[in-house]
Amino acid sequence: MSEHSDTMAPTLRSGQASETVDNQSGQASKTVDNRSGQASKTADDQTAPAIDTPDTANGAEGAAAKAVVNKATTKIILGVTAAKGYYIEQMDIVTALLYRPLEEEVYVEQPTGFSAKGKEELVCLLNKALYRLKQSPRIWYKTISTTLKGLGFQRSEYNHGLFINHKKPAYITLYVNDIHLIGPDKEYINLVKANMASHYKIKDLGPTVSYLGLEISRNQANRTLTISQKLYIKSVLEAHGMADCKPALTPMETGIVLQRSDEEYTLSQDFTTRYQSMLGSIIYIMLQTQPDIAYAVSKLSQYSSKPNEKHLQALKLILWYLSGTKDLGLTFNGKGKVEITGWTNSSWGCNIDNGKSISGYIFQLYGGSVSWSSQKQVTVAKSTCKAEYMGQSDAASEAVWICGLLEDLGLFPNRPTTLNADNQGAI
Repeated sequence: MSEHSDTMAPTLRSGQASETVDNQSGQASKTVDNRSGQASKTADDQTAPAIDTPDTANGAEGAAAKAVVNKATTKIILGVTAAKGYYIEQMDIVTALLYRPLEEEVYVEQPTGFSAKGKEELVCLLNKALYRLKQSPRIWYKTISTTLKGLGFQRSEYNHGLFINHKKPAYITLYVNDIHLIGPDKEYINLVKANMASHYKIKDLGPTVSYLGLEISRNQANRTLTISQKLYIKSVLEAHGMADCKPALTPMETGIVLQRSDEEYTLSQDFTTRYQSMLGSIIYIMLQTQPDIAYAVSKLSQYSSKPNEKHLQALKLILWYLSGTKDLGLTFNGKGKVEITGWTNSSWGCNIDNGKSISGYIFQLYGGSVSWSSQKQVTVAKSTCKAEYMGQSDAASEAVWICGLLEDLGLFPNRPTTLNADNQGAI
């Protein structure tokens, strides 16, 4: 979902719910324009009429929940799209959170610059949801779910951000107000769009070419689809002054030993903040398109609160590696059958601070990687076999979830899932 400026000012009070809203922005002129437009929209909708502060406003927090399509589901859907030659179209719901009344009383201070002279002490009673209000995603999800159910779509129990029409077939993925429609029938997709337009103000974005930082390219004749993050990686390199750096051959130095810092060797607050910012950008890249950096990211994430110079240099090495691989991506094709293949491995006791192991897995479908992980294990394994066994257990759980999602999509693997491991005792 694209970033949205806030419509209301910082403090919310509620008989049942409250929320703090940040009204700061790095682009002042754009923020004023956005707020003016959204404030006008809320005024037109009677979203927040100004009233005196009630005595019952007690500052209690409201329930927060949202359901969005996860990254593994997104890649599986893209793989299916490539293999089946399906259409994939994108649309956006304009001011999505303003379509349903709130279920509780919520009061907010008037937006800076929009209060009437002499009435600055009044507060606004919210009748509808707003961006950054805790309840807003939950309320919007209930709204869009009702609409999609009326159009013949059922929510997947394997990912509540995915809706399926089993009769067509057709799929819809949700990431708040970003919506993708997938299926073999272009006319039916257009019919769904028209029905959605009768309920909401929509922005039809046509065939999907980008999605949440992903660049999507297709060759429908060959039934291939590639996802990459070239532009995003380039922007991250530029933001950290590495646009012209020399590419590294590997994301982590072979045999490097990393451990917790003593206080005297910890980076200053400014450099710690830079480390955390850099790490956050790299994590996003890893989760979306770069499973090859997962282990390095997992290791360096353990030192994000108190990094030292060695940690920072190791983190920079990942960016140097990405500068040489930014043109690469994950490609799905229609040549293979519905077959899931996974690999798993563990590194026993590799964390010298606490003796814990790191285990990881990766799964492929239609020629492309759809799910991967590299994480520190929760408990200390007493042997290599036990570390491998715990890693294989996590991988097997992920395999079961992938199989269930595929069956929900109406796709049934041609053979049992293959999970490759290298420890005979654990197998």
